[in-house]
Amino acid sequence: MALISVADSDFQEAEIVRTVRTAVEAANDIPEVQAKLAVLLQECCDATREKWDTANGEIHARAVEEFFNASMRLFPPPQMPSLNTTFDKVNRAFTTAMENAATRTFDADDVSEWARLIDVIAKSDRRLLYQRGFPDSIEAQIRKLCELIKGEIEADYVPDGDDYIASEAERFRTLSRSLEELVGLVPGVDALLEEVSGEAYGWSDWLNEKLRGDDEPYDSEMSSIGNQALDIDRLFSDL
Repeated sequence: MALISVADSDFQEAEIVRTVRTAVEAANDIPEVQAKLAVLLQECCDATREKWDTANGEIHARAVEEFFNASMRLFPPPQMPSLNTTFDKVNRAFTTAMENAATRTFDADDVSEWARLIDVIAKSDRRLLYQRGFPDSIEAQIRKLCELIKGEIEADYVPDGDDYIASEAERFRTLSRSLEELVGLVPGVDALLEEVSGEAYGWSDWLNEKLRGDDEPYDSEMSSIGNQALDIDRLFSDL
C-alpha cells in the first residue's frame, strides 16, 4: 500500500480508498475482476485504518465518511478507525462555537463537521455515542443548535455588502444541510430539525434573492418551502 503510506493527509488517504471503492462498484458485471478489486479495497482500508490509529490525531469527518462508505462494500465490513480523539476534538469545537454564539457568528463549518461525524458514528458504532450520554446529550446539543439558528433568523440581520450577504447565504445553506443530516438520529427532535432546516434554507434563499435585487421583505411563512425544494448543492455534495 505504497500510495497510502506516502499520502500526507487524511483527505488523500480517503481519496485513494474512494477511488478503489468506485472501481469495485464499476465492476459489478465482471465478478472475477470485482473480487480482485475487493481484496485491494480491503488492503486499502486496513492500511488506512492502521495509519490513522497510529497517528491518533483528528480525522476529518468527510474522510471518515469515505472510509465508512468503502467498508460497506466489503463482507464482512472492516473495522472502523478509532474515533475517540476525533470525536472529542470535533465535539469540543462545536460546543465552543455554540458557547461563543452570543458574541460572534458561529461557524457553520464546525456545525457541518460535527453533524457529519455524528451521522457516520451513528451508522457504524453507536457505542462511542452511548459512552458520552447518547441520546440525551446529543438531543440537548441539537435543541440548543436549533435555538441559536432560529434566533439568528428572527434577528432579521442583513450584513452590508454583497460579499457578506453571499457568505451569509452560503452559511445558512450549510446549516440547513447539517440539520437535515441529523434527522433520524434522535426521533424526538426530527420535527424540530426539519422545521429549522427549512427556515435556514428559506433565509438563505431570501438572501440570495436580495443579491439579485429583490427587495421583498423576508416572509417566515415561506421558509418551509425551502425544506421541500430541490437543493442542487445537496444533491451533488457527496458525488
